[in-house]
Amino acid sequence: MPQSYKEYSSGELSATTYNVPFKYIIINDVNVIGFNGSKWTPLALDASSPTDAINKTVTLADTPAASYTKIRLYRATSTAQLVDFQNGSRLSESDLDTAYQQGLFVAQEIAEDASTSQFAAIATQGLQAGTSLSNFASQALTGDGATKVFSLTAFTPQTEKEEAYRVSIDGVMQSPIDSYEISMTNSTIEFKGTAAPPSGSKIVVVTAASAASSVSVDDVTIGLTSVNKAEIKDLGVTNDKLAGSITQDKLAGLSITNSELAGSITQDKLAGGITNAQLAGSITEDKLAGSIPTSKLAEVIDDDTMTSGVSTTSLASSSSIKAYVDASSPSLSSPSAVGNSGTAPSSGFLVIQINGAQWGSGSSAYYYGGLATIVADGHTYKQYLNSATLTDGNKYATATIPIKKGASWSISLTDQNTNASITANVEFHALS
Repeated sequence: MPQSYKEYSSGELSATTYNVPFKYIIINDVNVIGFNGSKWTPLALDASSPTDAINKTVTLADTPAASYTKIRLYRATSTAQLVDFQNGSRLSESDLDTAYQQGLFVAQEIAEDASTSQFAAIATQGLQAGTSLSNFASQALTGDGATKVFSLTAFTPQTEKEEAYRVSIDGVMQSPIDSYEISMTNSTIEFKGTAAPPSGSKIVVVTAASAASSVSVDDVTIGLTSVNKAEIKDLGVTNDKLAGSITQDKLAGLSITNSELAGSITQDKLAGGITNAQLAGSITEDKLAGSIPTSKLAEVIDDDTMTSGVSTTSLASSSSIKAYVDASSPSLSSPSAVGNSGTAPSSGFLVIQINGAQWGSGSSAYYYGGLATIVADGHTYKQYLNSATLTDGNKYATATIPIKKGASWSISLTDQNTNASITANVEFHALS
């Protein structure tokens, strides 16, 4: 069980007041941080009554349930000297407890990483500074009882995050929260508080981020997850870093299979992402060479049919397709007279025509038409042919029926007045 902090999780976050079960010197040493699933954030205490020393509780300004999955109450004991023993003075239990507990509590807080930031910060800085052991450095200093600012000459600070350094005075670890500050500009460490390190005290400063190396990165690209694992951050990989990195030999051998791609590339991810300008020049003829076999293309376009501008190594163009269509457009041949029945030698049209013959009754003259029943290619058509006067003074009625090659036809016409059988003039127009 931790000695320097207490965590409350999901089902316990609906309140604002929480018990403090661990020991502390003063209750104001207790702080609260909240975890939202990816990082820890300091939480504000209630302005009017933040702590209760009698009931050993702290009260937050807001209920954490809506924003956090867990919270941590942790102790941050001051590293400034709390007890100064004097020669001849009376030793009290209270002073002895305070002096002993201060060192014990600070050690527990560092060992348990009570604030969650110390080891994570030094891990991040070490990761970003590179893995070379030359990045670890230290410097020993000596206190004189008055100096609070010391120059760092054994290494050059690479960050001003106090958690990236381990500082001790006579073996007692100093809190990075309120004990010291690092200046990259002046390359110094400054101790906070009213008291300077005692005269003759041994000060040791240790860092894992002392000198940049060839593998150093910034925290925009590489960072740590909530469980202190290295990860590439969002937008950490840019287009110029990908250029030339994915080559044909890396993909050869089915390294990327359909199952591995399933669900990864979706329409909404591609929408607007790949533009014509970005594709321009990217897919070249040499990259496609050998990728699409001629046998595959033959199944789509018959290059023996579309011969204009087409070969075994090129696709049909708009001009070759137009030339093929123009050459394939049908035309009607000269008509040939055929009988009222027969078989079509090719695809074409039957034109059925009757002449409006006259017949007289007294002083009147009549013109007839007829009902044509046409059976062509197994289909029956009925059309009433009524003669009409043309400009040449003759009377004609005409029907046109499409018919395909090899189909047979038979035509019967009946006079509209006498029901007598009429013989029609039939012409066949072939398509070529």
